[in-house]
Amino acid sequence: MKRKALAITLTIVIALSVASWLVYTQISKLQDQVSELQAQNDDLQEQNGDLQDLINNQIRELQEQFNESYKSSPVRIVAVNYLGGFNPVVGGTIASDVHVTVLNNYTSALSGVTLTTKFLDSAGNVTGLPFTYQVDELQAGESREIEAWAYWTLDRSHTTLVVTLRLAGLVVDESIQRFGV
Repeated sequence: MKRKALAITLTIVIALSVASWLVYTQISKLQDQVSELQAQNDDLQEQNGDLQDLINNQIRELQEQFNESYKSSPVRIVAVNYLGGFNPVVGGTIASDVHVTVLNNYTSALSGVTLTTKFLDSAGNVTGLPFTYQVDELQAGESREIEAWAYWTLDRSHTTLVVTLRLAGLVVDESIQRFGV
């Protein structure tokens, strides 16, 4: 009986030792995998930081290029004359006359020029409807007055008139006039 008990005890001890060794080995492998994944994560974080720096530098360069092209824009707003007026359109929407003079100071004719008028309320929200005009081809050196409308609604204030000039979809000039502020 003592031998049987000793054999059973010895078998249990060996089985537990083998099981412990297997668990320890698996835990060691998992720890190695975690360490490897952590190293890969650190590498990815570094690459992500490098890519973010690259993106930020490219954005900064594009902004500088845009600012340079904005300063040397071939077409500009040279005058905005808000005539006002109370011309009901639909419901509570009112149209007011605005005359905008644009100048093509480029050496050749330009097409693809658009002019947008809109009113903003005191909080900076658009009131009424923004309205965009397609400007016919502007010859080199030509100055042209464009008769436009600015729309606003009776139920909202309209304290700021914004006139935006675009060339091929890019903003090249903007005029902002504030009223009663």
